[in-house]
Amino acid sequence: MLELDVRRSRDGGLIVFHDEVVSIDGKRRKIGSLTLAELRRVMPWLLEFREYLEQFGSLVPFNLDLKGPGYEPQVAAELRRFELGSTVLVSSGYIRSLRRMAELVPAATIGLSRGHLASGIPWRLPRDMLTGWERLTMPLLILASAPLARANAVMLQHSVITRTAVRLLNHFGYQVFAWTVDDPAEARRLASCGVAGIASNHPRLIAEAIGETR
Repeated sequence: MLELDVRRSRDGGLIVFHDEVVSIDGKRRKIGSLTLAELRRVMPWLLEFREYLEQFGSLVPFNLDLKGPGYEPQVAAELRRFELGSTVLVSSGYIRSLRRMAELVPAATIGLSRGHLASGIPWRLPRDMLTGWERLTMPLLILASAPLARANAVMLQHSVITRTAVRLLNHFGYQVFAWTVDDPAEARRLASCGVAGIASNHPRLIAEAIGETR
Protein backbone atom coordinates (compact mmCIF):
# COMPACT_ATOMS: atom_id res chain seq x y z
CA MET A 1 0.00 0.00 0.00
CA LEU A 2 0.92 3.65 -0.36
CA GLU A 3 0.45 5.84 2.71
CA LEU A 4 -0.49 9.50 2.42
CA ASP A 5 -1.58 12.24 4.79
CA VAL A 6 -4.37 14.63 3.85
CA ARG A 7 -4.85 18.15 5.20
CA ARG A 8 -7.07 21.05 4.17
CA SER A 9 -5.94 24.53 3.22
CA ARG A 10 -7.68 27.70 4.38
CA ASP A 11 -9.67 27.94 1.15
CA GLY A 12 -10.81 24.31 1.26
CA GLY A 13 -8.19 22.60 -0.90
CA LEU A 14 -7.33 19.03 0.08
CA ILE A 15 -3.58 18.48 -0.07
CA VAL A 16 -1.25 15.53 0.42
CA PHE A 17 1.10 16.72 3.15
CA HIS A 18 2.25 15.34 6.51
CA ASP A 19 3.40 18.27 8.62
CA GLU A 20 1.05 20.65 10.39
CA VAL A 21 3.26 23.68 9.75
CA VAL A 22 5.36 24.98 6.87
CA SER A 23 7.98 27.72 6.70
CA ILE A 24 7.09 30.72 4.51
CA ASP A 25 9.46 33.68 4.30
CA GLY A 26 11.16 32.50 7.47
CA LYS A 27 7.91 32.23 9.43
CA ARG A 28 6.23 29.04 10.58
CA ARG A 29 2.61 28.93 9.45
CA LYS A 30 -0.07 26.29 9.96
CA ILE A 31 -1.29 24.59 6.80
CA GLY A 32 -4.88 25.43 7.68
CA SER A 33 -4.09 29.16 7.78
CA LEU A 34 -2.78 29.27 4.19
CA THR A 35 -4.53 29.13 0.84
CA LEU A 36 -3.69 26.52 -1.75
CA ALA A 37 -2.00 29.18 -3.90
CA GLU A 38 0.18 30.28 -0.96
CA LEU A 39 1.20 26.71 -0.27
CA ARG A 40 2.06 26.02 -3.89
CA ARG A 41 4.17 29.15 -4.06
CA VAL A 42 6.63 27.61 -1.59
CA MET A 43 5.96 23.98 -2.51
CA PRO A 44 5.32 23.84 -6.26
CA TRP A 45 5.52 20.06 -6.14
CA LEU A 46 2.57 19.85 -3.74
CA LEU A 47 -0.17 17.43 -4.79
CA GLU A 48 -3.83 18.04 -4.26
CA PHE A 49 -5.70 14.98 -3.06
CA ARG A 50 -7.66 14.87 -6.31
CA GLU A 51 -4.44 14.93 -8.31
CA TYR A 52 -3.11 12.00 -6.30
CA LEU A 53 -6.29 10.01 -6.95
CA GLU A 54 -6.18 10.82 -10.66
CA GLN A 55 -2.56 9.70 -11.05
CA PHE A 56 -2.15 6.91 -8.53
CA GLY A 57 -5.48 6.05 -6.91
CA SER A 58 -6.30 3.06 -9.08
CA LEU A 59 -2.74 1.70 -9.23
CA VAL A 60 -2.41 0.32 -5.72
CA PRO A 61 -4.45 0.24 -2.49
CA PHE A 62 -3.60 3.11 -0.17
CA ASN A 63 -3.77 4.23 3.45
CA LEU A 64 -5.29 7.68 3.74
CA ASP A 65 -4.48 9.34 7.07
CA LEU A 66 -6.77 12.22 7.97
CA LYS A 67 -4.67 14.78 9.83
CA GLY A 68 -7.57 16.90 11.01
CA PRO A 69 -11.32 16.80 11.60
CA GLY A 70 -14.12 18.51 9.72
CA TYR A 71 -13.50 17.73 6.06
CA GLU A 72 -14.66 14.12 5.93
CA PRO A 73 -17.53 14.78 3.43
CA GLN A 74 -15.07 16.40 1.04
CA VAL A 75 -12.65 13.47 1.26
CA ALA A 76 -15.47 10.95 0.89
CA ALA A 77 -16.82 12.76 -2.19
CA GLU A 78 -13.44 12.42 -3.91
CA LEU A 79 -13.19 8.73 -3.06
CA ARG A 80 -16.66 8.12 -4.46
CA ARG A 81 -15.88 10.19 -7.55
CA PHE A 82 -13.00 7.85 -8.40
CA GLU A 83 -14.82 4.74 -7.11
CA LEU A 84 -12.01 3.92 -4.68
CA GLY A 85 -13.90 3.17 -1.48
CA SER A 86 -13.05 -0.53 -1.41
CA THR A 87 -9.29 0.00 -1.94
CA VAL A 88 -8.66 2.56 0.79
CA LEU A 89 -7.77 2.22 4.46
CA VAL A 90 -8.83 5.45 6.17
CA SER A 91 -6.93 6.11 9.38
CA SER A 92 -6.98 8.91 11.92
CA GLY A 93 -6.60 9.67 15.59
CA TYR A 94 -9.97 11.44 15.53
CA ILE A 95 -12.78 9.07 16.50
CA ARG A 96 -15.55 11.32 15.15
CA SER A 97 -13.78 11.60 11.80
CA LEU A 98 -13.55 7.83 11.49
CA ARG A 99 -17.22 7.37 12.41
CA ARG A 100 -18.17 9.86 9.73
CA MET A 101 -15.97 8.19 7.11
CA ALA A 102 -17.45 4.79 7.98
CA GLU A 103 -20.90 6.24 7.26
CA LEU A 104 -19.88 8.03 4.06
CA VAL A 105 -17.66 5.29 2.58
CA PRO A 106 -18.99 1.97 3.93
CA ALA A 107 -16.62 -0.11 1.78
CA ALA A 108 -13.49 1.48 3.28
CA THR A 109 -11.38 -0.14 5.96
CA ILE A 110 -11.33 2.12 9.03
CA GLY A 111 -8.18 2.30 11.16
CA LEU A 112 -7.88 3.98 14.57
CA SER A 113 -4.41 5.48 15.05
CA ARG A 114 -2.88 5.33 18.52
CA GLY A 115 0.49 5.34 20.32
CA HIS A 116 1.56 8.91 19.55
CA LEU A 117 2.86 9.44 23.07
CA ALA A 118 5.54 6.80 22.49
CA SER A 119 6.85 8.61 19.41
CA GLY A 120 7.07 11.96 21.20
CA ILE A 121 8.75 10.98 24.46
CA PRO A 122 11.77 13.25 25.11
CA TRP A 123 14.97 11.24 25.44
CA ARG A 124 15.59 12.65 28.92
CA LEU A 125 12.50 10.82 30.20
CA PRO A 126 12.46 7.08 31.05
CA ARG A 127 11.42 5.93 27.57
CA ASP A 128 11.46 2.22 28.39
CA MET A 129 9.19 2.71 31.41
CA LEU A 130 6.66 4.85 29.53
CA THR A 131 6.69 2.58 26.48
CA GLY A 132 6.20 -0.41 28.77
CA TRP A 133 3.19 1.28 30.35
CA GLU A 134 1.68 1.93 26.92
CA ARG A 135 2.28 -1.70 25.94
CA LEU A 136 0.28 -2.83 28.97
CA THR A 137 -2.60 -0.40 28.60
CA MET A 138 -2.88 0.12 24.83
CA PRO A 139 -4.83 -3.06 23.95
CA LEU A 140 -7.48 -2.27 26.56
CA LEU A 141 -7.76 1.33 25.41
CA ILE A 142 -8.11 0.17 21.80
CA LEU A 143 -10.83 -2.32 22.69
CA ALA A 144 -12.72 0.46 24.47
CA SER A 145 -12.37 3.11 21.75
CA ALA A 146 -12.22 1.25 18.42
CA PRO A 147 -15.95 0.35 18.44
CA LEU A 148 -16.77 4.04 18.92
CA ALA A 149 -14.72 4.81 15.80
CA ARG A 150 -16.37 1.93 13.89
CA ALA A 151 -12.84 0.73 13.21
CA ASN A 152 -11.83 -2.70 11.96
CA ALA A 153 -8.09 -1.96 12.05
CA VAL A 154 -5.67 -0.20 14.38
CA MET A 155 -2.54 1.75 13.47
CA LEU A 156 -0.04 1.62 16.33
CA GLN A 157 3.31 3.27 16.93
CA HIS A 158 5.70 0.36 16.51
CA SER A 159 7.34 0.41 19.95
CA VAL A 160 4.06 -0.29 21.80
CA ILE A 161 3.29 -3.43 19.76
CA THR A 162 3.73 -6.87 21.31
CA ARG A 163 2.85 -10.35 20.14
CA THR A 164 0.25 -10.61 22.91
CA ALA A 165 -1.38 -7.33 21.90
CA VAL A 166 -1.59 -8.39 18.25
CA ARG A 167 -3.15 -11.73 19.14
CA LEU A 168 -5.68 -10.07 21.44
CA LEU A 169 -6.69 -7.44 18.90
CA ASN A 170 -6.86 -10.02 16.11
CA HIS A 171 -9.12 -12.13 18.32
CA PHE A 172 -11.59 -9.24 18.47
CA GLY A 173 -11.43 -8.73 14.70
CA TYR A 174 -8.90 -5.89 14.37
CA GLN A 175 -6.01 -5.90 11.93
CA VAL A 176 -2.87 -4.33 13.42
CA PHE A 177 -0.58 -2.03 11.42
CA ALA A 178 2.69 -0.54 12.68
CA TRP A 179 4.10 2.92 12.04
CA THR A 180 6.75 4.17 11.20
CA VAL A 181 9.60 1.65 10.96
CA ASP A 182 12.91 2.18 9.16
CA ASP A 183 15.00 -0.27 11.20
CA PRO A 184 15.25 -3.81 9.74
CA ALA A 185 15.62 -5.44 13.15
CA GLU A 186 12.46 -3.77 14.43
CA ALA A 187 10.66 -4.79 11.25
CA ARG A 188 11.60 -8.41 11.85
CA ARG A 189 10.32 -8.17 15.44
CA LEU A 190 7.00 -6.76 14.26
CA ALA A 191 6.67 -9.41 11.54
CA SER A 192 7.16 -12.10 14.18
CA CYS A 193 4.39 -10.44 16.22
CA GLY A 194 2.01 -10.96 13.30
CA VAL A 195 1.20 -7.40 12.25
CA ALA A 196 -0.79 -6.97 9.04
CA GLY A 197 1.43 -4.20 7.70
CA ILE A 198 4.36 -1.89 8.44
CA ALA A 199 4.60 1.75 7.36
CA SER A 200 8.12 2.82 6.40
CA ASN A 201 10.08 5.54 4.66
CA HIS A 202 12.28 2.79 3.20
CA PRO A 203 9.87 0.08 2.00
CA ARG A 204 12.41 -1.89 -0.04
CA LEU A 205 14.74 -2.23 2.96
CA ILE A 206 11.88 -3.26 5.22
CA ALA A 207 10.40 -5.68 2.68
CA GLU A 208 13.77 -7.41 2.40
CA ALA A 209 14.05 -7.60 6.19
CA ILE A 210 10.59 -9.13 6.52
CA GLY A 211 11.37 -11.55 3.74
CA GLU A 212 14.19 -12.91 5.86
CA THR A 213 11.71 -13.93 8.56
CA ARG A 214 9.14 -15.64 6.34
